[in-house]
Order: sequence, then structure tokens, then C-alpha cells
Amino acid sequence: MRSLVLCSAIILSCCGMTFAQSTQPPPASKTDPQRTSAERNINPTEIKNLQVNEFRPRITLQRALRIAENYTKQQRIDLSPYYLFEARMIQYGDEKTKESRWLFRWVTPRPSTGGVEISVSMEGKPSRLISW
Repeated sequence: MRSLVLCSAIILSCCGMTFAQSTQPPPASKTDPQRTSAERNINPTEIKNLQVNEFRPRITLQRALRIAENYTKQQRIDLSPYYLFEARMIQYGDEKTKESRWLFRWVTPRPSTGGVEISVSMEGKPSRLISW
């Protein structure tokens, strides 16, 4: 009797596991209009036709980071509670005065404390941006 109860419990638990498996939706077809361009495959001809940015910044990322770190020391901005979260090139200014700049963003693990944003122009001039 005891072995019968044990066997039935094992069988029921195995059946429960098979019913608990989720089903995967079928993959979207290539003609599916809801597929975004990022989800579709790109062929080699389309890769050759992609535009390549030939822009080379006057200041390297490493040099701009050194400039930004020196700026924070000169301005007595304490970066010790922060970590470097992002470094990227941005277009800064309006349509008439748009220029390329390096942007560095330092943040803390607690988003409520904000962060420090320093941008460095291609002439090597740093400035602090208003943090979010």
C-alpha cells in the first residue's frame, strides 16, 4: 500500500512537470509585417551598401577622459562615490552650432543621488553638464 502511494505521487509529480513547461511561440515568418527591420536578416549586399562614418575625432577617448578627470580635480568634484558608467561621442548644441564632444557620465548605485556629466570638446575644453 505504501509503495502504491509513493508510485502514484511520483507519477503525478512527473505529469505536473510536463504540464508546467511553457510553450514557445512559433518563429515569425520572413514575410511577417510585424517584424522590425532589426529582426530580419541582412544579406551581404545590404552590408556593403551601409554608410560608414569616416569621421575621426581630433581627441582620442583616452585623452578626453584624462582631460575630464583633471577637470573634476580642478573643480574639486569628488568622484569617489561614483563609477564611470558611460563614455560616448555626442552632437552638442543646436543646428547652427552643433559640434562633436565626448561625454562621460559617472553614477552611483543609488539612482536617487544623481550623477556627474562632463563633456570634452574636440578642442580639449571640458565643461560640466547639468546632471539629471
